[in-house]
Amino acid sequence: MIHPINFGPVLIGLAGQQDDRGPTRRSHAVQDSARILVAPPKANSVTIILDCCLSGQAGESDNSLLEQFGRTTLRPGVALLAACRDRESAFEAGGHGRFTSVLLNGLAGAAADIHGEVTAVGLHALAASSLEDSWLQQPVLKIHSQQSPVLRRCAPAATLACLSSLPGLFATADETIARPAAEVLGHPQEDGDTALVQAFLRAGLVSLRASEDGDLEILLTDLGRHYRQLADDGMFS
Repeated sequence: MIHPINFGPVLIGLAGQQDDRGPTRRSHAVQDSARILVAPPKANSVTIILDCCLSGQAGESDNSLLEQFGRTTLRPGVALLAACRDRESAFEAGGHGRFTSVLLNGLAGAAADIHGEVTAVGLHALAASSLEDSWLQQPVLKIHSQQSPVLRRCAPAATLACLSSLPGLFATADETIARPAAEVLGHPQEDGDTALVQAFLRAGLVSLRASEDGDLEILLTDLGRHYRQLADDGMFS
């Protein structure tokens, strides 16, 4: 699959094949990736996804598949996501690779950060935490870029306006706000901050705990503290 976006990110997915004798030592998908690593499409960035056995060998300096093309390293702007390490198999379930299943969920939003952006780094983190038998199949990420390109934009967990309001609601990172449970969990009112608190909850920026008088106490999570500091520094203004 090739998905070009006018000199922006290019997402390339390559699949391998396996016969009764097991994975081939030189996967066709890895060989195809070698050609792309040497001469990628004209784009600011290229992300290659390999769901095949032995795929972690792509981009290695001692990989003869790359040496025959005259280059042994990732070019600037190239990211490579491999389903497994260089001596491992890529397992299948439900008609296609387990790695592919996780990546599809990730591209649909499961790997999106708080801004709704899906990157190769986020996809790798999701895959690494989702494959239960990671000792048999460990996803690999290789990247030569100052920043991971955005592969897809989903609905953000919190808008910039929402994040910028954190210091206004929490004067300090340790402040705790008490609200009636019906107000926090009920239908947002136009003149209140219930909608804001609920947005913070969905984004994992705040947590709730019951107080002795029956109200709910709202306090920042570690993630909330981080974004409150960024907002206080003017990051979102």
